[in-house]
Amino acid sequence: MYQKIENNESLIRDKNNSAVLETDLNSLQLYRKRREHANKKDKEIENMKSEISELKSLVKQLINKEG
Repeated sequence: MYQKIENNESLIRDKNNSAVLETDLNSLQLYRKRREHANKKDKEIENMKSEISELKSLVKQLINKEG
């Protein structure tokens, strides 16, 4: 059984478990794409941090060998 949420025609509440469900599939797809894009950016940033850390370590090794 579902109940409409006031002031928002695209959302409904499942009375069995109180979950809020999106009924506008276009909005849902757009949300998923934005979330996926944000997750990709986060992973890319973490990868870059790791690479920078590795480069810093290599630079320190070079400095220690030359010193």
